[in-house]
Amino acid sequence: MIAEAPGSINFTMFLTLFGEKLSGTDPENEILQAFETLEDHPRSGYLNADLLREWMTGMGDRFTDEEVDIIFKEIL
Repeated sequence: MIAEAPGSINFTMFLTLFGEKLSGTDPENEILQAFETLEDHPRSGYLNADLLREWMTGMGDRFTDEEVDIIFKEIL
């Protein structure tokens, strides 16, 4: 991030650079494609709970089974 600064970094420049890093998100079509891989049947609108649990506990920032139980309890 520091290398991206055009010059010396004051507080305003720091906030600008930091904000640019925080505001980046995936395009909507990528998010939709990610959720489509979880569907039981294409375009059914339902997610496979077992597959979602497997991904949530085994990939990226992993959740524990107890955390997934809490999440599922809140959304059901």
